[in-house]
Amino acid sequence: VTFMKERMEHELAIATASMSHPHGVRYILKVPRALTGQEIHVSCDQYVLGHIVSNLLSNARKFCFHGSITLEFLGEKEDLLILGVRDTGTGVPPSIRNRLF
Repeated sequence: VTFMKERMEHELAIATASMSHPHGVRYILKVPRALTGQEIHVSCDQYVLGHIVSNLLSNARKFCFHGSITLEFLGEKEDLLILGVRDTGTGVPPSIRNRLF
């Protein structure tokens, strides 16, 4: 799979189109400026990667009722693609946090 910022923006739009948007929630893609216009080559199943990203965004949306959800490309390291998801939601309730982490 070859990624470019423009393609990632398109893929994010597709991934979030089927999600119901709570009032005022924006989806944002962050790609380091140094990578703008550059191709990033990743050996993976594009459908599996899409499913993983969709799940990460969906999980963030569960507790984010306003503000933003950001999908961030953090880089590559030893043949790994590093992505992060950040949101302005309330997070996982403390009462169940110890069961997850």
